[in-house]
This record gives sequence, C-alpha cells and structure tokens, in this order.
Amino acid sequence: MGTNYIWVDDSSRLARELDPIRSGQVAVDLEADSFHSFREKTCLIQFTIGERHLLIDPLAGLDTAPLGRILGDPLIEKVFHGSDYDLRLLHRDFGHRVRGLFDTMIAARFAGETSFGLAALLEPFGVELDKRHQRADWARRPLPPEMLEYAVNDTAHLFRLSDLLRRRLKVLGRLEWVAEEFAFLETVQWSPPEDDGMAFLKVKGASRLDPAGLAVLRELFLFRDTRAAKKDLPRFRVMRNQFLLDLVRARPSTPEELDRVQGLPRAFAGGSGLGRALLHAVRKGIEAEPFQRPVSEPSGRRRMEPDQEKRLKELLGARDKIAEELELEPSLLGSRKLLTSLLLLKEDGQDWTTVEGLRRWQKSVLAPILL
Repeated sequence: MGTNYIWVDDSSRLARELDPIRSGQVAVDLEADSFHSFREKTCLIQFTIGERHLLIDPLAGLDTAPLGRILGDPLIEKVFHGSDYDLRLLHRDFGHRVRGLFDTMIAARFAGETSFGLAALLEPFGVELDKRHQRADWARRPLPPEMLEYAVNDTAHLFRLSDLLRRRLKVLGRLEWVAEEFAFLETVQWSPPEDDGMAFLKVKGASRLDPAGLAVLRELFLFRDTRAAKKDLPRFRVMRNQFLLDLVRARPSTPEELDRVQGLPRAFAGGSGLGRALLHAVRKGIEAEPFQRPVSEPSGRRRMEPDQEKRLKELLGARDKIAEELELEPSLLGSRKLLTSLLLLKEDGQDWTTVEGLRRWQKSVLAPILL
C-alpha cells in the first residue's frame, strides 16, 4: 500500500481524530454499494485532513456526531468532487448537512474544463487513478489493499486541485459564480421516491405497450422487485429491463417457451422453481385487467406560438455565442427550460429575474440578451 491511512471503526477513535479540527480544509468522499444491493448504503467515508487520511467505516455502527459537527461548520471548508449524490447520502443515512462546500467538479466546469472527471483533472499532476473499483462492492470486509488505496486517492489530491481551480477562477472573475453554485448545493437533501406503484411505467419501452402488455409488465416488475429485495441485489442483477419487455411480448406459458426467451437468467431456466414462479407472474398479468395509463395532469406550461419559438431559438443562439466567448458549456448559462421561462415572463411584462433557480451571476450574463 503506497499511502498511509487510518482505519476508523470505533466511535471513540473517530471522536479523537476529528476533535482537534476547528478550521481549515478537509477533503471528503463517499463510497456506496449501489451496484451490489437493492437499496444502496454508505459503506465508506474518506476524510483527508492535511497529510492524514481517515477511512471511516459507517457499517461498524459508529456515532457520527463528530463527523456531523465538521460537515456542518461553515468555517471548515469541505472539498468534494461531484458532491450531489454524496450530499444526499449523508443526509439520508446520517442526517448530516454540509456547509462550507467547495466542489472541484463544479469549479472545473466554470474554469472551462470539458473533461471534468477526477482522473482527467489529476493527470496534469502526474496522478493516475485506477478506475477499476468504481463499481466494486464497498460493503465487503475486510477491504483489500488495492481498494483502500483507491479510496484514499479519491481525497488525497483534492486540496492541490481545489487550489489550482480557485486561482484560475479568480483570474477569470468567477469565484462569486461558483460560490452561488456551492450555496445552492448546500440545500440539497435526500427526498424519498414516491412509491405509487407506477415505477414500472418508467421502464424504457413501456410507452409502446398496450394496456394488456402494461398489465403483464406491472406483474413482472413487482416479481423482480420482490426477488431483488429478498436477495439484496440491484434490479438489473436479477433481470434487465429489456428481458422484462421481451417476456411481455413472448408471454410464455410453459418452461419450454420460457427457455426460448432471449436473455433468460440461468436461475430461471429448465423448469426450476424460480422459472415456475416467473411463469405464474406472466399468467397473473395476462389474467389481470388491462392497465390504463393514468391521464397526465396538465403541466401548467403554455404552448408557445410560432413567433415565440422563433424568438426562443434566437435567444438560445445568443446564449451559445456568449458561452463560446466565455469558453463555457452553454447549459451552464441557462438550460432551454430556464430560458423559455425567462422569455415568457418577459413577454408578459413580468420581472424575469424572479424565475426560481436563477442565480445572480446568470442574471448579469443573460441581461444583455434579454434586455
């Protein structure tokens, strides 16, 4: 192992390691097991403080209150890379919120980088990250040395990267821009998905099924969810969405017909108990009432007139020109949805600067083309 680290799986040890921290910077990252479990969980928290690298094991049942104190202290800068998902997990799994955030991915985008993955950004420093463990099972214990090395490297270089990006943003006059983005990210929290029994409608290809086919898909989706939850596996490792759709089209009634469906997982083949259970789900869907897709509620959005569509196209073109001059992605300046809202408000004689989500820096950049 090339990098020293401190493995923390004891509450008292965690408190001792974090208690002295009252200011400065810490680099933070999380590892989860989303590719290996039905409902992902935080499996590892990496903390770099100066030259010390803490690998904190939340699966050991730690009291994470000392961690929450640091995360919530705005006087201690927390450096993440691509923090959105991590912020949601910290809130969901531990109830922690982050203040004093610096996200090197956001900073890189505003500095004009077009490849803003951590590996690409660290190449100029001569650092090569091993990407093999991005989808590894982080719930396994003990973690092998190569995974521990990978985990440490995710935070070990963030201070140098953040310093470089900060200097570039200062030269570009965009430090206030990213500060607004960071402040918005600090409001991110976990929102549980609504369990209304309609998740199967989001399967890609479901929109092309008739009501009878949707009834079969609903039963197969429920069968897969039940199996995935029982085995604590992600849905795709039980059955892929495409296989569900192929089952809907084939609607097998015998083990022989089931075996002929392309992509059948081995565990369900050959008239096995699981295969018979799967056939029962297909039959149940066939015998069910055809599923009538719910009528969508009106979105409240106005249909744009042809002349308004023309003006929106001109507005998007003007945005793209400004983005090119600033060497930024056009979407950073404002999405099509945002610019549509701005245009409609302006044409209604309302204050376009009141659109929800519009940042101060966006107002200053977009004002010339909206005025």
